[in-house]
Amino acid sequence: MDESGFWNRLDLLARSLFPFAASALLIIIGFAPLRAPEIAPALPLFGMAAVYYWCVFRPDLMPHWAIFLLGLFSDLLGGTLVGSSILAFFALYLAISSQRRFFAHASFFLLWLAFALFALPAFLIMWSLACWNAGAIITPAPLALQYVLTVAVYPMIAWFFGQSQQVILQSGGRG
Repeated sequence: MDESGFWNRLDLLARSLFPFAASALLIIIGFAPLRAPEIAPALPLFGMAAVYYWCVFRPDLMPHWAIFLLGLFSDLLGGTLVGSSILAFFALYLAISSQRRFFAHASFFLLWLAFALFALPAFLIMWSLACWNAGAIITPAPLALQYVLTVAVYPMIAWFFGQSQQVILQSGGRG
């Protein structure tokens, strides 16, 4: 086997796994232990913002298995009902994929507004499943705050991924 061919394939694999790995890292950061446990239930869901970004800009690098694993990882780290983030992330993916052509040329503000609109049903799915799991109506206040914070941090996540996409993904000839 040609050694340069091996390194080229390894480079391509690393570049194609970057969105998944960076999204997983953001999920870890989002669930890092804090010294303020009272705000932990209302921390932004970085994973949801990451799935949205990559499904809009590079859906080829956010396959179904990656969305599933990111949702599972988010559920396990967050201590939520296993499957709630998975369903929420896939609902977000389905909403985006049906409108991808429109999003490809949309302004940042419109993309941000669309994230706010599409993330709301995803959060409602998570809340509904939490209520079902608890067998009672849970106050939606912490989840509402989490939704607002997730929408608020989206511009920072989009900026980080946009810069990363230019440096890491496009420098290898992929665009």
